[in-house]
Amino acid sequence: MDMYKGSRKFNREQLVFVVEAAFAAALDRIDSGLPSSGVKAEDRVTAMHCLKPEDLSSWDMAVLSTSGMTVAILCAQLTGDGLGIGDAIDTKTKEGSLLTVAEKFVEEAVKGKWPKKGKNHPDCRKLAEAWVDKIFFDKKKPAGDFIKL
Repeated sequence: MDMYKGSRKFNREQLVFVVEAAFAAALDRIDSGLPSSGVKAEDRVTAMHCLKPEDLSSWDMAVLSTSGMTVAILCAQLTGDGLGIGDAIDTKTKEGSLLTVAEKFVEEAVKGKWPKKGKNHPDCRKLAEAWVDKIFFDKKKPAGDFIKL
C-alpha cells in the first residue's frame, strides 16, 4: 500500500529538498557528539563508545541509518522499488556518499578543522542533488516511467 496519496507530482527540486533535509539532520545530530559542539576529542571515545575519536560511533551510525530509512521510504513510495538503508547512505555519487561525507566530517571536527565559517556541518545540497539524480533520474530509468510522482 502506498503512503503517498497526493494528486500532484513531486518535481526534482522537492525531492532534493527532502533528501537534503534528511542528510542535514543526520549530520547535525552527529555534530552533537563532536568537538565542534563542545565534546573534547578524548571524551568522545568514552561518551560515544568508539575506539578512536575520529571513528563513527554507534550513535553516529544510528543517525545515519535513520536518515537512510527516510530516503529509502521516499524512494520506495515514489518508485515502487525498494532501497535498503545501507544502500541509501552508501550510494556513491560524484559528491561521495552520505557515509563518506559523515566520516570526513567527524575526522575534520576531531582534528580541529571544523566548524567552518558559518557552518555547523557540511552543506548537503550538492550531495542531495547528486543522490536524487542517481536514484530517481538515472539515465537507464527515464524519470517519467520510473517515478510514480
